[in-house]
Amino acid sequence: MTARPKISFVVPTLNRGRYVVRAVDSCLAAATAAVDVEVVVLDSMSDDGSWDLLTERFAGIPASFSPRTSAGWDRHAVGSMARV
Repeated sequence: MTARPKISFVVPTLNRGRYVVRAVDSCLAAATAAVDVEVVVLDSMSDDGSWDLLTERFAGIPASFSPRTSAGWDRHAVGSMARV
Protein backbone atom coordinates (compact mmCIF):
# COMPACT_ATOMS: atom_id res chain seq x y z
CA MET A 1 0.00 0.00 0.00
CA THR A 2 1.41 3.41 -0.95
CA ALA A 3 1.17 6.52 1.18
CA ARG A 4 -1.41 9.10 0.22
CA PRO A 5 0.00 12.21 -1.46
CA LYS A 6 0.09 15.27 0.78
CA ILE A 7 -0.65 18.85 -0.25
CA SER A 8 0.05 21.94 1.87
CA PHE A 9 -1.75 25.16 1.04
CA VAL A 10 -0.28 28.38 2.44
CA VAL A 11 -2.72 31.28 2.67
CA PRO A 12 -1.19 34.64 3.62
CA THR A 13 -3.66 37.27 4.75
CA LEU A 14 -3.84 40.82 6.01
CA ASN A 15 -7.26 42.36 6.62
CA ARG A 16 -9.04 40.06 4.19
CA GLY A 17 -11.53 38.45 6.56
CA ARG A 18 -14.27 38.40 3.95
CA TYR A 19 -12.10 36.41 1.55
CA VAL A 20 -9.79 34.29 3.67
CA VAL A 21 -12.60 32.02 4.90
CA ARG A 22 -13.57 31.33 1.29
CA ALA A 23 -9.94 30.66 0.40
CA VAL A 24 -9.57 28.11 3.21
CA ASP A 25 -12.86 26.45 2.20
CA SER A 26 -11.51 26.09 -1.34
CA CYS A 27 -8.28 24.53 -0.10
CA LEU A 28 -10.10 22.06 2.14
CA ALA A 29 -12.37 21.08 -0.76
CA ALA A 30 -9.29 19.61 -2.46
CA ALA A 31 -9.15 16.88 0.18
CA THR A 32 -10.24 13.47 -1.05
CA ALA A 33 -9.87 9.91 0.09
CA ALA A 34 -6.72 9.78 -2.02
CA VAL A 35 -5.10 13.10 -1.01
CA ASP A 36 -4.15 14.40 2.43
CA VAL A 37 -4.54 18.22 2.71
CA GLU A 38 -3.38 20.77 5.25
CA VAL A 39 -3.95 24.52 5.25
CA VAL A 40 -1.52 26.93 6.89
CA VAL A 41 -2.88 30.46 7.36
CA LEU A 42 -0.36 33.22 8.03
CA ASP A 43 -2.13 36.27 9.37
CA SER A 44 0.04 39.38 9.53
CA MET A 45 -1.83 40.83 12.50
CA SER A 46 -5.07 41.74 10.72
CA ASP A 47 -7.22 44.22 12.57
CA ASP A 48 -10.47 43.46 10.71
CA GLY A 49 -11.45 40.33 12.67
CA SER A 50 -9.89 37.87 10.20
CA TRP A 51 -8.34 35.80 12.98
CA ASP A 52 -11.64 35.55 14.88
CA LEU A 53 -13.48 34.44 11.73
CA LEU A 54 -10.87 31.76 11.06
CA THR A 55 -10.73 30.39 14.58
CA GLU A 56 -14.51 30.24 14.84
CA ARG A 57 -14.98 28.50 11.51
CA PHE A 58 -11.86 26.29 11.33
CA ALA A 59 -10.84 25.19 14.80
CA GLY A 60 -7.58 23.28 14.68
CA ILE A 61 -6.02 24.61 11.49
CA PRO A 62 -2.36 25.60 11.85
CA ALA A 63 -2.03 29.39 11.81
CA SER A 64 0.34 32.06 12.98
CA PHE A 65 0.59 35.78 13.56
CA SER A 66 3.58 37.65 12.31
CA PRO A 67 4.68 41.19 13.00
CA ARG A 68 3.96 43.62 10.18
CA THR A 69 7.47 45.00 10.53
CA SER A 70 9.00 41.69 9.47
CA ALA A 71 7.87 41.08 5.91
CA GLY A 72 9.99 37.96 5.46
CA TRP A 73 8.90 36.23 8.65
CA ASP A 74 5.85 34.62 7.04
CA ARG A 75 7.94 32.79 4.48
CA HIS A 76 10.25 31.42 7.17
CA ALA A 77 7.36 30.40 9.42
CA VAL A 78 5.88 28.12 6.76
CA GLY A 79 8.80 25.70 6.95
CA SER A 80 8.31 25.13 10.66
CA MET A 81 4.52 24.87 10.46
CA ALA A 82 3.85 22.73 7.40
CA ARG A 83 3.74 18.97 7.91
CA VAL A 84 4.59 18.07 4.34
